[in-house]
Amino acid sequence: MTEPTSITKNSLFPWLVAIAVILVIALAMLFKRAGNEDAPAVAQPEQQAQSATRPDPRRRAMPLPGQPLSALALQDQRQKLADKRKQVQQQVDRTQAEFAARYTNEPVDAAWAGAKEAELMGLGVSDQIRQLNAAPQNMVVDCKSSMCRITGDFATTSTGDDWITLYMNNVGDKVPMASYKYVQNPDGTVSINVYAVGRK
Repeated sequence: MTEPTSITKNSLFPWLVAIAVILVIALAMLFKRAGNEDAPAVAQPEQQAQSATRPDPRRRAMPLPGQPLSALALQDQRQKLADKRKQVQQQVDRTQAEFAARYTNEPVDAAWAGAKEAELMGLGVSDQIRQLNAAPQNMVVDCKSSMCRITGDFATTSTGDDWITLYMNNVGDKVPMASYKYVQNPDGTVSINVYAVGRK
C-alpha cells in the first residue's frame, strides 16, 4: 500500500514561477497591442508624398462658424451667387419680353383702360412713398385691354427700390401679375419699366 504523495512548498515553487512569467508576458502583449491601436498611424514616405500632392477631401469642408473662408471657398460662393443672379435675371428678361409683346399686340379697351390708368396712377404716390421721398418723376401709366405699362424715373437705384417695393404692395390686389425692370440712364438716373396684367 503506497502512501499519498505530499505536496511541499518546494515542489510548487517552479510552477508558480512559470505561471507568473506567462502572466507577465500576456499582460505585456495586451498593453503593447492597446498602445498600437491608440497611437496615430505613421504615414510611410510614399503615403506622405501622395498626401502632399493630393489634398485630403475632408479639408475642403466649409469652415466652422467664426473661421474665415479660404480664397477657394470664397471664390466658389461668389460664383454660385453670380450664377443664381444670372438665372433670376434671365427669368425676369423672359417674363418682361412676354409681357411687352402681349402689351404691344393688344387692342385698346378704352372704357376699361381709362379707369385702370387712373387707379394705378393714384397708387403711384402714397403717403408712405412721400415720407421716403421716393415719388417717381415722369410717371406714365398706359393700359390697353388687359395689360398696362407703368414707367417712372428716379434719381438713384435705392430710391427706385423703395418706390417699387411700396408700389407693388399698393397695387397687389389690382394686378394679378407684374414684371419690372431697371434701366440705367446716361445721366445716372434710373428708369423702372413695369408691365402688369390688369385683368385676366
